Amino acid sequence: VGSSSASGDLSGAALVSYLLFEAPFTQEVMALGERDTLAQRQAVCEFFGWL
Repeated sequence: VGSSSASGDLSGAALVSYLLFEAPFTQEVMALGERDTLAQRQAVCEFFGWL
């Protein structure tokens, strides 16, 4: 998701802002990230040197 004020498209910026701060959308994105991270737990731990 990207937004640029340089384009002058304020409606696009408003949509991005709305989606990013709408609670159900934000909660679903966070849950998706958690599921993805847990599915890749081994790789994440190796990346951070936790193993």
